[in-house]
Amino acid sequence: MSRSLRGLLLGSMAIAFVYLLMHAREPLRLNLGDPWSDANVLSSINYVKSDGFLATSFVDILDVGPLTADSYRYIHYPPLAEIIYGSLGRYLGISDIGTFRLFALMFSALAMWLLFSYARRLYTDRIALIATALFSTSLIWMMYADSIHQAPVMQCMAFLSLWGLVRAIETKQRRHYAAAMFGAFACFFTSYDYYVFLPAAVIATVALKAGSPLARGNRHFVLLCALGCVLGIVVKCATVIGAVGWHEFLADLHLQFLERATSTHDRKFTSMIPTMLRRLTMVFTPFAWITVGVHVVKALRAPNLRAAFKDTAVWMLLAALVFLYLFAQLAASQMLASQVLLPFYAIGSALVLDKLLDGTLLLRRFAIGWLVAAPLWSFGIMFTHPRSVLARDDVAKTNAYLAANDHNDFLLSNLMSDGHIQAAFERHSWGAPDAKDTSTTALDFLAILERTGTDQLHEVVFTDPDSRFIDKALWPLAASRGLWSVTGWPHLFRRKAASVIAEYDRRVLANLDAVHATKVLELGNYAVYRIDRASILALLAERAPKVTRLEFGALVSERSELLGWTPPLLLAPEDVPVSSIESFERCSLPRTTPGNACKTVLTKLGVEVKHTEMSPTGQLMLRIDQVCDLKLTFRFASTTYARVTIGGFAAIMAPGRQRRPSWCRRRTSDAVGTSSRSRTCCPRDFADRAAVLATLDVAPMPAVTARERGPRERPPLGWGVVNGRS
Repeated sequence: MSRSLRGLLLGSMAIAFVYLLMHAREPLRLNLGDPWSDANVLSSINYVKSDGFLATSFVDILDVGPLTADSYRYIHYPPLAEIIYGSLGRYLGISDIGTFRLFALMFSALAMWLLFSYARRLYTDRIALIATALFSTSLIWMMYADSIHQAPVMQCMAFLSLWGLVRAIETKQRRHYAAAMFGAFACFFTSYDYYVFLPAAVIATVALKAGSPLARGNRHFVLLCALGCVLGIVVKCATVIGAVGWHEFLADLHLQFLERATSTHDRKFTSMIPTMLRRLTMVFTPFAWITVGVHVVKALRAPNLRAAFKDTAVWMLLAALVFLYLFAQLAASQMLASQVLLPFYAIGSALVLDKLLDGTLLLRRFAIGWLVAAPLWSFGIMFTHPRSVLARDDVAKTNAYLAANDHNDFLLSNLMSDGHIQAAFERHSWGAPDAKDTSTTALDFLAILERTGTDQLHEVVFTDPDSRFIDKALWPLAASRGLWSVTGWPHLFRRKAASVIAEYDRRVLANLDAVHATKVLELGNYAVYRIDRASILALLAERAPKVTRLEFGALVSERSELLGWTPPLLLAPEDVPVSSIESFERCSLPRTTPGNACKTVLTKLGVEVKHTEMSPTGQLMLRIDQVCDLKLTFRFASTTYARVTIGGFAAIMAPGRQRRPSWCRRRTSDAVGTSSRSRTCCPRDFADRAAVLATLDVAPMPAVTARERGPRERPPLGWGVVNGRS
């Protein structure tokens, strides 16, 4: 190998590592690599520090607050990377992500050394150095080289196993056998991304170095690595079962396949091909298609299968394609899954370039141009990518405000990453309302308030589109619209990707404006808004018309109906226009402490709320000019058993089609609710029948004295509920 070629390759690798070291001390990132998983690792480290590995059963706890039975145990990925960083945090007292990134870079650097050591013994020094240079200067490797999730540890352990294997074949020494087995175990205990590649690489290595893997003298190499892989799977399963039990373990296996391979939990997923063709071009450079073409053609023209296997790197390509096919949804929605093609890209391209460097002058120049252009392609994208982070000072200011003014255990946000909200603000993340039609936005926020049992919400709104310029955020925004340039190679279509994010942000801000949310903090790349129940009810009261008669079958009635109603309909056989009470979800617990009475819990399918019930209630907002005692006349479509409550006032109406409860009023607007299917207030014959209302008349009552009215007829004004059965 010439000195100039060696200098070119080593120089490109040095530039990549220096760049990564320069940015290692950044705060928690938002748009580069796998920051969502990095944030989750930070959350899990907190539980390791406070509770230890035995209490967590060596699995990730991705939650906030004290460890309880409801704390979310993340059991999808094997946990070795999190165990390593958890140990560093627990025993060395490390908590800053910048320090953790330095350890991740150590794993990445060791992985590249092991790759070089493995490839030089399988091929030549020149091929090994070219492969290592292409691997470490590829865009996808640079994006994840300092991630504290699985990629650096997995690659390090995979190439440790392969290096140990090739050395064991050469030396038969026990330490090399141990390295091969331990590396296989640790790789499988870190990630399932190499579940296909590593076994294929073991078989290929034995075949290339020692002959048939099934030969009597070679089978023990394969069996030893297979034992390490099986142990990795078994230990992973044991930790999961210890954390969540056998039945939940089986349920998670079923969910993983449906979630990662099909559209069962992602209706936006239709095909991986449009996204993957673009993504592979971006992360591996357009030269990758030359590598694919050369190896596929050589394999097809090989005289037999053995020759195709030994003379090409098609086996690496096939291993990667099998994984991508099995986990198609994962591959399309997340860039990290494409790392399974890195070994083929690096080693396969090195084999092609090695032949070109031995060819004619024109071919040699093309090979050198390739080795110059490929790193420049990656550096050009990586170095010009705007980096968005959660500034440490901004997080501190936000937490100080929330500690004084917000007692909920969740925040609304347009970030789409629950990990960042949990790691930075110690609250669960709830997706920000972003309806295109803001006419129902007030009801959407009211539904959240009712469901969680709170009177106030805070929403963290990121104002910089770069903060969502990442695969996991772009996928839900662009996939349903078929914007494959955004899901596949957004870095090459930055303006288009940014416009998709900006459009989403405009909807989020429009929904906040629709409820007159108050901006309470303005920080570097995000703002914090407050939404109050009182202001939402005031908006709904302004929207409700002043009426003395409400016809539930008319469209105008929807302006008075809040939660729990069906749209107006015609009731057969007389075609009577009516509205029916359906139900809505509300908190069933009383508010005894500040914050949401019904706590949120994180599950594998998202945030859920505990202790809620489907309340068979329909809420009304009425505005009436008369300031006097009122008589409310409800007319039902059929015989109905009903109960009316307004503030502290309650009236139970016997079964019938028309009832007139009276009400003492002092103001011109208030809320009335109707409720159906209430077993606590209705006779059994009416328990499962929904109330269907035709009209409501509001009329003043004759003046009476306070003694005639009695003390029970002067309740405090507030929300009202009518429970009914038809």
